[in-house]
Amino acid sequence: MRIFSLLRKKVYAKQTNIISWTPESAAVESARFSPPLPAKEFIPDWYKAMPKYAHNENKIDTQMAEPNFTAKACVPLIDGFTTGFIQATPCDLYFDRNAQDDLSIVWPRQFEWEPVRRPRDFSAMVGFRHPDGYDPNPFLWIQPSEFGVPDGWSVLITHPLNRMDLPFRTMSAVVDSDVFRLRSEITFYVKTGFTGLMPKGTPMFQIIPFQRVDWESSLQKFDPVKRDWWNFAVRDTYGNAYREKFWQKKSYAEQSEKCPYQHEKAESK
Repeated sequence: MRIFSLLRKKVYAKQTNIISWTPESAAVESARFSPPLPAKEFIPDWYKAMPKYAHNENKIDTQMAEPNFTAKACVPLIDGFTTGFIQATPCDLYFDRNAQDDLSIVWPRQFEWEPVRRPRDFSAMVGFRHPDGYDPNPFLWIQPSEFGVPDGWSVLITHPLNRMDLPFRTMSAVVDSDVFRLRSEITFYVKTGFTGLMPKGTPMFQIIPFQRVDWESSLQKFDPVKRDWWNFAVRDTYGNAYREKFWQKKSYAEQSEKCPYQHEKAESK
């Protein structure tokens, strides 16, 4: 099985691709606006604090014949947190409501760039089902950077994965950023009744690049031999079989200094 794992890693070895962040304006560039960073930098403290084992006891449940892992040990869940890049809020944002419960969002007066705003016309969202438990009228994140990806690639912009604790919900969209590199304005809804300070560095949305390829679906017949093979492959140890035998390491690093997909090279300040 070790040989099988090594062969898979060799077959699925990935080349390094580059996604670029070009400042939307000279003002953004001069302000040294923080671009999106690898999503692994934003794993929430509450998840880090979770125990790996139920009741903090590292033992085998003899009745179930399996270890008492918590969600902390789930590799696919960790991949969700760490896939792609995240754009964080560039400054403190303060959410306030008046007597009529109308929401306003303000930021420090000295921060001149507009990080968030209302839609120009609310009627543009009429008929769009807003998430339950959130105000019906949305706001827009003003994306500070233009995204650049290799030819044939797009980006998924979505709510930070697994971050149900955030007091807003960002909508999901796909942009073909290899041919369209202008910045986007990203819709989000604020949780009903939320007020208070949202600190600088709060994740706003996650950016996941993916290659555009054609797909077809196929319904296969159940094969008991294949099913038994997979069961034996992952059930012959007390945990970690997926991580050790099948999981493929992903890498999302900070932008390199030279990027062929940028509109133009930004001079360092």
